[in-house]
Amino acid sequence: MDEATRQLRLRDLAHYKGFAFHRMSYKTRSPNWDHDECIGCWKRFAEFPDQWPEEVLTEGWMTRWPDVERTEAPIAPPGYTVVSSPSPQLDWICDDCFEACRDELKFKVQE
Repeated sequence: MDEATRQLRLRDLAHYKGFAFHRMSYKTRSPNWDHDECIGCWKRFAEFPDQWPEEVLTEGWMTRWPDVERTEAPIAPPGYTVVSSPSPQLDWICDDCFEACRDELKFKVQE
């Protein structure tokens, strides 16, 4: 990841500073919810990668939001729509974004 991209990730993920992350396999959360996206770069996470035409991640870093209401609405890139999650406190991040931001944003790793 080049420095300009890393700086964008740091800016976009700043509100995750100090969050604890678990490394785990992605599991579908409900029959009507088949994927999530990386909170840093929008790569797709899915339990069944063969169902998608593009590359899909099956493992990554997951975090839970504290039990407080988010102060900012999520913003989707052009061409995407934000939909309500069946469990909105869960967010996923890919290995590249996690490593690019881990030290500076003081991500914690939970076993």
